[in-house]
Amino acid sequence: MIMADDATDTLSRCDPAVVATPSEPGELVLLADQGSLGGPCYEYRGAAIHASKGCTTYRFYHGSLPGCEEGHWLVATSAVQAMHTIDAWLDTGRLPAPYVDQGSGEAG
Repeated sequence: MIMADDATDTLSRCDPAVVATPSEPGELVLLADQGSLGGPCYEYRGAAIHASKGCTTYRFYHGSLPGCEEGHWLVATSAVQAMHTIDAWLDTGRLPAPYVDQGSGEAG
């Protein structure tokens, strides 16, 4: 994990619209120790990932992810699950289960 160099306004940088330079694959960047859910806030490949206090729930947002188009956030049980979903979408254009209907044949 890499700490963000510019810590002048880390809380506002947790806003997905403010994340300007996406990180490289595998680079999880800590933006703030406390984000909107009470836990740490990260950036990963242009996506914002917010952890709950205690890091038991994660919400993530990337403007190109299905379901995020209208400003909705997706939910994961770990940062790794969120990162895997982001990687799958950006690298293959497909979402892994459980984010798609299993019967639709679109799961990766």
